[in-house]
Amino acid sequence: MLFLLLIVSQLEINLYANKDTFLLGEDILVRWEMVNNGKEIEYYERNAELIKLTNDGILRDSEGREVPHAKMSGMLLLTDSTFPVDTIKPGDTVKFQEVNLIGLYGSLGFAAAGFLNKYIKPGEYYLSFFYYKGKDWSEKVYSDTLHFVVVEPTGVEKEAWLLYKEFKASWNRLEDEKMIEYGYQLLTKFPRSVYIAGTLEFLDAAFYSINKNEPPEKKEKIAPSVRKLLNYLESNVDKIRGNERALTQAANCITSGEIMLGTPKEEVRKKILQMNVPVTSEIKEVLEIKEESPDTTKKK
Repeated sequence: MLFLLLIVSQLEINLYANKDTFLLGEDILVRWEMVNNGKEIEYYERNAELIKLTNDGILRDSEGREVPHAKMSGMLLLTDSTFPVDTIKPGDTVKFQEVNLIGLYGSLGFAAAGFLNKYIKPGEYYLSFFYYKGKDWSEKVYSDTLHFVVVEPTGVEKEAWLLYKEFKASWNRLEDEKMIEYGYQLLTKFPRSVYIAGTLEFLDAAFYSINKNEPPEKKEKIAPSVRKLLNYLESNVDKIRGNERALTQAANCITSGEIMLGTPKEEVRKKILQMNVPVTSEIKEVLEIKEESPDTTKKK
């Protein structure tokens, strides 16, 4: 049935990962694109990437066993219950944002319980998923199959992994002070580790959440630890250059952390610009960083 659907369908779904071999617990970033190879406008389910991959994705090991993963059916309540569709014209390609499999998939957990807690044990894996197609949802269009391998870390990366596990476990146990301290140790001891980008991403999320949801006394309590971490990161960003994702996450982390500490937005903007790191459109909006207009007065 799957084979026939792939033949008759005008839609093609291609899966990509940032690489094909990962260390245990390392972020596995997956993105996909949809291509209309037919001559007619096609309709496909419009949905958030995270919800789509958790609800309709299947990850299997080398023996064909399905790997457990988070289900987010409750999150569908946040979307239109009529399952809205989108269109893709003949010859067009729609590209979707990356989703991290770590946190969503795996038979192992960083802590006994918690959101985005799972990770995948060493082995060989195959990932695919499907989209509902057409206005009447009468067909499923399956993606191609993504293959990747997870291996045990060794040497310095093994040391970083053991610390990273404690870092993520603290996040899941809502132990913010411990998490910040573990994050600081990772940055100072293992700045070139594959786990650094994930560390900075979680610190960014934590600082944003604390600033938005926690009372002033909680912010005041963790402020010295946050300041120590941010001071180190802002002064030592060169140690992670060459890791584009880590640099981008550093900008996010610094922005969220400084705002949580009450640093004026103008000072945060100045820090970020002086560091010369990649800045997302979201951070540009938060810090009101304007794109420089090209100088059209210069002679060629």
